[in-house]
Amino acid sequence: MILEPRHYFPFSTESNFAQAWSVWFTNESNPRTTPEEPPPAAKQQMDLYRQLEATGDPAKQGELMQQILSIAQEQFWVIGLSLPANGYGIVKNNFKNVPKSFPGAWLYPSPAPTNTMQYYFE
Repeated sequence: MILEPRHYFPFSTESNFAQAWSVWFTNESNPRTTPEEPPPAAKQQMDLYRQLEATGDPAKQGELMQQILSIAQEQFWVIGLSLPANGYGIVKNNFKNVPKSFPGAWLYPSPAPTNTMQYYFE
């Protein structure tokens, strides 16, 4: 959540809402979106996130993220209507030591954290 807060405030152009605000926040050039100054609540979230990035204290980071989430709850920027379906993988019968399941996510660089160097062929 701290590394990828795009569902809670317009953090990047991958945020699913208010992309013009995210371009304003990041100062990135985006040919599809013109920067637009966000309202005060979003600017407060952006300021809190900059503070979060500047501290190495996990407790302080958690406190700042909680404030960001509280604003998101109050503003109700987005609503999740559904979740993606479960994914799947195929493993040949003679390929061993592969876990039965593991998360598939960009921030969990699948399958590397499953110790792929320990997979083997029988």
